[in-house]
Amino acid sequence: NDLEGKLKHKNFELAAAKEARSRGMMEQTRELEMKVEVLQSELKDKDAELEAAHEVHSRYQTKRDKKIHGLEMTASELRHRMSDQEHTINDLEGKLKHKNFELAG
Repeated sequence: NDLEGKLKHKNFELAAAKEARSRGMMEQTRELEMKVEVLQSELKDKDAELEAAHEVHSRYQTKRDKKIHGLEMTASELRHRMSDQEHTINDLEGKLKHKNFELAG
């Protein structure tokens, strides 16, 4: 009878320990779930920041590329003008030499 009482008491203690462990695990699970939610929210925010940064970079890159293209076109145009002016100068020098030759002759 005394043994049966001790056994019941041990079973009660075991059940209480299991219940406490189960509650503790459920509490830890809830804490972890809350941490996961916080981390997911932070990750979502960081993704949004990264996307915004990519957008800014893309716009900057596009503006930069347009400026470079514009400068290349300007440089090309200036090279053509210089070439045209060089041809004009050569033609004028040739005509001047011809006039000087005519005047000398």
